[in-house]
Amino acid sequence: MNIPRACVPTFSLIVGLVLSGCSPHIRVVQTIEAEPLPASCPVEQLEMTFADAFATEKYDMLGSIEVLDGFDKVDRQGDHVDDEIPAKVCEMGGTAFVYKGTGDTADRSKVTYAVLRPKAAAE
Repeated sequence: MNIPRACVPTFSLIVGLVLSGCSPHIRVVQTIEAEPLPASCPVEQLEMTFADAFATEKYDMLGSIEVLDGFDKVDRQGDHVDDEIPAKVCEMGGTAFVYKGTGDTADRSKVTYAVLRPKAAAE
């Protein structure tokens, strides 16, 4: 494909904007305010269902973290689980997170995690 030299900067900008929108992004929804913890605080990924986490009555839910992608299906065990989720949990004052569910529409894929802290920490 021959692109006129004068159009290359514009073409590069458009391609850059399109490609930057391809990776998943994180949205935080905080429903209970909590003191933020250091970014490297220990965070546990609970190996149970969301319903089971609340059946234990050990946790308060501080909010949720959503991983959204407009092009690809988000993998619930993707790189974001190790790379980005723990730091967000700490920022929200949480100590644990659990997979909550997915929500796919025609133009977006979403994975949601609940952010938790022990009830004793809330008192």
